[in-house]
Amino acid sequence: MSDRLTVVFDLDETLIHGSHSIPAEWADFMSGPYRCLIRPHAFDLIEECLEKYNVGVWTSAGVHHATSVVEALFDDPDQLHFVWSAERCTDWRNFELNEMVSIKDLRKLKRLGLDLNRIVAIDDSPEKHQRNFGNLLRVRPWTGEQEDTELLDVAKYLHWLATQPNVRSVEKRGWRNQTHWR
Repeated sequence: MSDRLTVVFDLDETLIHGSHSIPAEWADFMSGPYRCLIRPHAFDLIEECLEKYNVGVWTSAGVHHATSVVEALFDDPDQLHFVWSAERCTDWRNFELNEMVSIKDLRKLKRLGLDLNRIVAIDDSPEKHQRNFGNLLRVRPWTGEQEDTELLDVAKYLHWLATQPNVRSVEKRGWRNQTHWR
């Protein structure tokens, strides 16, 4: 097993935003019926991560959406360790809210030879990481604001996090306000 950090990107509201209501002239690309915008600094973060870390994508969206978004974001999708979509998620019932949630159970990545202590999932949906909160780096959901700088901070934080031997033991709640990584 490599001790290299593995970064697992979510897609929707993390790296892109898609909607029927986005004007056609604003859209960066189409994914099925959705006009999609790419989050500011997404390409820079992706490029840096591909140079330094193992990179994968795991979305709870369908395979066709995942494929079209990956093709729009990654010059060479073959550089990715994996691209997983909804069929790799685990359905879980939240009895308190009486609703189903698709869980991204990162333990499944052990089958790829990846160490859970060296995996960070960048996602805007904490409910999808109920089985691996220690791996989650929660980002603010993005819905198209062009002045957004969240991914610039993510890049800096990942640089520091990669130096930690066990990312699961690092408290990442409130990561933006922590000063040790700046």
